[in-house]
Amino acid sequence: MRPMPVVPRLSLLFGVLLAAGCGPEPPAASAWAAAGGPAPGAAVDTGPDTKAAEALPPPPPATPPPPRRADPAPTAPSGDLYTYRGTLGGRKAVVRMTCSSGACSGYYFFEDQGEAFQLRAAEGTSFESVTGFGDHATVTGKLAFDVAPGKGSWRGRFTAQGAAAATPVALTRIVPNGHPSFVRRTLSDKSPKDEHCFVKAESFELVGLRDAPMEWRINQGLSPESIARAHLQTAAPGADEKDEFDDSASGAHIHCRMSMQSEGGCYLDASAKVIMVDDHLASVTFHADDGSGGAHPILVVAGATVNLATGEVLDARDLVPDPQKEPSWGTLLTPTADLVKAIGTDKVDIQYSLEGAHDRIYAWSLWPWKTFYLTSKGVVFPPGVDEFHKPLRELVQVVPYAKAKGVLRTDGPAAYMWGGRGKR
Repeated sequence: MRPMPVVPRLSLLFGVLLAAGCGPEPPAASAWAAAGGPAPGAAVDTGPDTKAAEALPPPPPATPPPPRRADPAPTAPSGDLYTYRGTLGGRKAVVRMTCSSGACSGYYFFEDQGEAFQLRAAEGTSFESVTGFGDHATVTGKLAFDVAPGKGSWRGRFTAQGAAAATPVALTRIVPNGHPSFVRRTLSDKSPKDEHCFVKAESFELVGLRDAPMEWRINQGLSPESIARAHLQTAAPGADEKDEFDDSASGAHIHCRMSMQSEGGCYLDASAKVIMVDDHLASVTFHADDGSGGAHPILVVAGATVNLATGEVLDARDLVPDPQKEPSWGTLLTPTADLVKAIGTDKVDIQYSLEGAHDRIYAWSLWPWKTFYLTSKGVVFPPGVDEFHKPLRELVQVVPYAKAKGVLRTDGPAAYMWGGRGKR
């Protein structure tokens, strides 16, 4: 197995990486992206070697923050982007299409289930519904539309593979109005050989942003495919990694074992959920139980607040005047009763920080997860604790805006939430 990359403390995807376990080198973007659908994404910055980093002296405390990343995901595809919502075969569905020079492709998912089906162009204004990858790709049916995508109303018929009768498709194009909503997305797959090796990822897609390419980029970065990219890939693994993967029934490659651990048992159970969304910001919580193949699973509790106008994930520079001099957040919050009870008489070192590397930030997804996120009530921190006390990470703590006003910026993209000046 190739060495796992180490992300520097102040890099975009900061934090301590996964403990020795199931984390292959991130795969390259696959046919998902080529089809205009959810893409596993690009490789993560590899950074320095672990041993070499440990031998160096610690960096100076005033190291400038990294350049802000403009896009949280790959560049949106060229051409026209269309989003439709309605019913497909009697079930509520969301359909995403990309059209360029008369050629269209895309994907759709049912709102009650969330897994994506690719739409592959057929004759005229018809598309094949496809699931799976490579030689395992399977046509599940055909969608025959009256016209090409782009109109306000898109109607047609869906015929399931092997079915004699067609069912109606009635879709309405979502007009970008700057008032976003969100729809649940999922991804699940498993090894046919190892019952303990599986991938489950739950996320969402935003719909209704005024900027369609920005909506595409944000959704790609937060897609289940992005979250699961270290455990599930569609491109064939290299010869030196082949034994670490099992091929699923869908044709995906599931990372099940490290080369030195033939017993396998790697798994991922992760979710990203919207906790707040308005016309300007969206806050997302992230939870992952990562069976890394090491001594014990890794528990990740993190979050992110994204500026919907720019696609930037907020960091310390958006909240405090000097990112290098964070306030003592622990003195501004009252620990919840469940945290006090869980700690009991133990002595636990808990850190609360906007830019801290104390928690295990899941660096394998495209999204730059943080150790905080915003809600309508305040700044939320998962407790930063060591692995022995990792269950405490789920007992998130809130610094109310009323107590933090004196240390927060009076301007910036989120200042309106605590009574500051305007929005960016």
